[in-house]
Amino acid sequence: MPSLDLVEQLRNPKAYPFPVDRIDFLETHISWLFFADNKVYKVKKPANLGFLDFSTLEKRRHFCHEEVRLNRRLAPDLYLGVASITQKKDGTLRIGGNGPIVDHAVEMIRLPESRLMSQLLLNGEIDNQLVHKLVQTLVSFHQRAKKATSSLSQYAEPEELRRNAEENFQQIRRFTGVIEENAKPPSPKNVVTLSPLLLDHLESRSCSFLETHGALFRKRIRDAKIVEGHGDLHAGNICFLDDEIVIYDCVEFTPRYRFGDVALDLSFLCMDLDRQGYRGFSSYLARKYSEVSQDNEVLQLLDYYKLYFAIVRGKVESLIASDPTVSEETRIKAVRRARRYFHLAASYSLPTCLILMSGLPGTGKSTLAKALALPFESTVLRTDVQRKMIARELGEKSESGGFGTGLYRSDMIDLTYNALIHKARKILQAGRSVVIDATLSKKSVRNKLRELGTECKIPTIFVHVTCPEEEVHRRLIARKAKGNDPSDADWEIHLQCRREFEPFAPSDNAPVLEAISGVDPEEIVTSRALDLLVEQSTTSAPQ
Repeated sequence: MPSLDLVEQLRNPKAYPFPVDRIDFLETHISWLFFADNKVYKVKKPANLGFLDFSTLEKRRHFCHEEVRLNRRLAPDLYLGVASITQKKDGTLRIGGNGPIVDHAVEMIRLPESRLMSQLLLNGEIDNQLVHKLVQTLVSFHQRAKKATSSLSQYAEPEELRRNAEENFQQIRRFTGVIEENAKPPSPKNVVTLSPLLLDHLESRSCSFLETHGALFRKRIRDAKIVEGHGDLHAGNICFLDDEIVIYDCVEFTPRYRFGDVALDLSFLCMDLDRQGYRGFSSYLARKYSEVSQDNEVLQLLDYYKLYFAIVRGKVESLIASDPTVSEETRIKAVRRARRYFHLAASYSLPTCLILMSGLPGTGKSTLAKALALPFESTVLRTDVQRKMIARELGEKSESGGFGTGLYRSDMIDLTYNALIHKARKILQAGRSVVIDATLSKKSVRNKLRELGTECKIPTIFVHVTCPEEEVHRRLIARKAKGNDPSDADWEIHLQCRREFEPFAPSDNAPVLEAISGVDPEEIVTSRALDLLVEQSTTSAPQ
């Protein structure tokens, strides 16, 4: 029976053995999920993706039972069992029944979405106390988890980890190409989610870490740190109920991805928190896990495994995008998610960097600065903010007074940039990346900032942002009407800055990325910026 027919029929409320008002549907790269009132039925796609094989009815039955068995370790009451999907005499399908079995489904209790960790983060309802409870749950799980036998410990050997990494890179190589915004949505055959340059960089850094830390990986095996863990621990698989924490949907299709160092589960969750912009919770989670488990070595492995899992998730999203059966909307979203995962992977592999935003007022450089800062958790230093801080310290009025006067007079501009460079230097020396958001209209100022990057021995690029004039005019009027932006620049200041702007030239001695606000999507600009940083980091990044 065609798979699409199965999906269509199970979306019909009449296919269920109890009254159902409506069926909600969710598709992943390996499963179809049907939400029927307070229950969920998960059907495995008849696919063979190499790293998993659900291609036959017997294999899907086996892995449904494995999923129930394994997930009952952390969610004993959630997984009810395996339900048969049968065919009635009229050809329609039904959950349960006595007809011929055409497939199988994992039957689960439906959890409240509002209590998922991913949703609680969005609502601002996660705090350190809840994270600490989660840490205690994870440490307890790992302590009682099945220890790897000598044969299963092979999955944690550096040679096996390298094979896993090489397999990932081989599988995603077909998704490399020129990152650009196509006029048409990508087809399954032309999905591009990362550049060849970035792929080679990630592969090099991954292999280098394994070579350098081989002794540590082998020590972890001797110390019995290899267990049958979860394998897919992210915020969407964790539910905080009133009296318990339910963790579900572990990897069932191969012990290869499930057996590993206890650092695997920790790293996957930390990577997921980083992806969502919660690096503070991610750091706290890692530190607390190390303290509670009395395992300091997990922190040494964190960045490698976070890099590994970001690449895996990028691969998964790329595979979704290349699936010919998914909708165009699903494909576009998957491409964007894949690119962001690869950007995150780059943040774990690239050294501290300096990104210098340049552009006239109203061109959108501040918005783009925030987007470029996200993968690296960079500090954004903005001249508009610094200028007003200095004005307060000097007891001056915060209004600009027009170009060349007030906050925009030459001595105030010099004070602003000097303070900005001083702050940036301290942050860079502390090992954190910096994005400077400024007009940078003068070559002399650009030279000072470029020299800062040279002084700190870090990759440095300029991102010059432009925007169609009519759009700039509209933005400046709207910004002034809102009155909630640190910048006082109006249309007159924009015009004056344009007249004073000294064009970029080869003598600037730093890569310059040209970006058109409102035309070039943020993810495309980020991809191009990362390529420039990769080019510069080949010799300077730590191995």
